[in-house]
Amino acid sequence: MATIRLTPTTLDVTLTRFERFGGLLPNLEIPLSDVRGATHDDGILRDIGMRAPGLAWPRRALIGTFRKWKFKDYVVWRNEPHLIVISLTNQRWERLVIGVHDAEPLAQQINTATA
Repeated sequence: MATIRLTPTTLDVTLTRFERFGGLLPNLEIPLSDVRGATHDDGILRDIGMRAPGLAWPRRALIGTFRKWKFKDYVVWRNEPHLIVISLTNQRWERLVIGVHDAEPLAQQINTATA
C-alpha cells in the first residue's frame, strides 16, 4: 500500500517494492508549492484512461501511468476502499490517484498545508 506523508515543505509518496516494480513508478517527493489541492473521489477509476506502462488485475490492483488525451495520472490502487486525487503543477504527472483508507481527512490535511 502506498504511503503518503506530509512534511512542512514536501508531499512524499512511498511505494512498496511490488508497486514500484509492477507499475514502473518511482517514489515521489513533491514540493508543496507544486500541489494544487486534493479531493476524495471514489469514482475516478471508471474514467482513468489507458495504462502505459503499468499493471492491472481486475478488481484487485491498478498501478502505473494512465494517460487520457494529453494528461498523465500516477495511479496506485490495491483494493483500498477510498481514493485520494492530488492535483499537481510543474510535475511529470498532472494528478496522483492513490488508494487510501482515510481519504477525506488526508485531503483536508493536504489542502490546509497548501493554502
